Amino acid sequence: MGRMPTQNPTSRRVDWFALTLTAFFAAWVLFVCFHHEVWRDEADVWLAVRDMGPLQLFHWLGGAGTPGLWYFMLMPLAKLGLPVMSMILLHAAIAIAVAGIIAFRAPFPPIIRALLVFSYYFSCEYAVIARSYALTALLLMLVAVVWTSKVKRWWLVGVLLFLLCNTNVHGFMIAGAIGVAVLIELAPRRELTRSAMIGAGIALVGAAIAIVQLLPPPHAIAPQPEHRWPVIRYSACEALLPHVPHYPRDPRLHRLGRLAPIWSTALAWAAMLVLAGVCWSVSRCRPALVILGLAWLALIYVFVFKWYAGERHAGLLLLLIVFVLWISKFDWSLSGSASDPLPARIIHGFTVVALVISLCISCLIAVAWSWREVNWDFSGSKEAAAFIRNQPELKGMPIATGAGLTYESLLPYLPGRSL
Repeated sequence: MGRMPTQNPTSRRVDWFALTLTAFFAAWVLFVCFHHEVWRDEADVWLAVRDMGPLQLFHWLGGAGTPGLWYFMLMPLAKLGLPVMSMILLHAAIAIAVAGIIAFRAPFPPIIRALLVFSYYFSCEYAVIARSYALTALLLMLVAVVWTSKVKRWWLVGVLLFLLCNTNVHGFMIAGAIGVAVLIELAPRRELTRSAMIGAGIALVGAAIAIVQLLPPPHAIAPQPEHRWPVIRYSACEALLPHVPHYPRDPRLHRLGRLAPIWSTALAWAAMLVLAGVCWSVSRCRPALVILGLAWLALIYVFVFKWYAGERHAGLLLLLIVFVLWISKFDWSLSGSASDPLPARIIHGFTVVALVISLCISCLIAVAWSWREVNWDFSGSKEAAAFIRNQPELKGMPIATGAGLTYESLLPYLPGRSL
């Protein structure tokens, strides 16, 4: 009788590391989520799916300026009469799935995987605050897994791009960049197989559905043209160093006095240099470079000319960086390839050190923001709604509010009431 095959202890240790990392992440995120209360934009999605039918919602999405995958996922929960916490928990489940994919499948060293999943965007912004961007992160990580697998299932990439197109405008543009990169990679080598053609067809159908949803309604008011060029450097800073003061007029920088503009400029240059280093480091992988270039330009177009909302949008640039590092199988060693010339190795080493430092700072920011989430009111909506419910004399009375939409966050906690 032959000897039983033994399992590689290294792979077993890595599996246990990934499992432990995912479990700790799940415990962290769920604990914070149970202290979270919705903000206006979270409430807006919940109220829309609660009060509209599928067809009405489909036509309404053009005015909202987003495809509706996240909305339609929430609709069954709202129609069943479940509390708004069900939305928060579904969003947390998506974030935990993202962390699990990174922990088990990302071709990064264990310490990098740990820093990534506990960084601000993966453990706070795209985990606790229930928005469609968590779906963007999940689908991007799944595309990376399929892309780097030994057997290329292009039809499955097409399915994932179909879904990615319908997460939000940013996901739509990133999906387009990935589609172009696939075409550039396969067409010259004449590898447009049946699987690739099926995948392309599925992705194009998803893109068409997203475009139909994004068409503005006839009564929509055209937005005023804007040109926010400083957002280019702001988004780079906020992608790598979320919530670190960098605006020249940020009140937190007043104590620096005349050094505030120098600090702001230094951070902007540092962020842009890191992005340039990432471009250099993935340049040997043509699809990664194409995706990074096209998607970054598309995001910048949206940020400058359409809408930019700080960290929630800047984090998409970090997702893009993680994706291209993944599919290019980025070497996280400081020395890089021994065959590279010295200048190339210096650039590579700088990029690695800068990325690790930014992830460490991001993890510290995540701890601080999680503490604030647990100990402070995020919107005050839950407490205000509880006060209204506990006043018998207010039962059935209309709720009058000030101007603006901020007070909308009350309504998910007050079923049957309106403002």
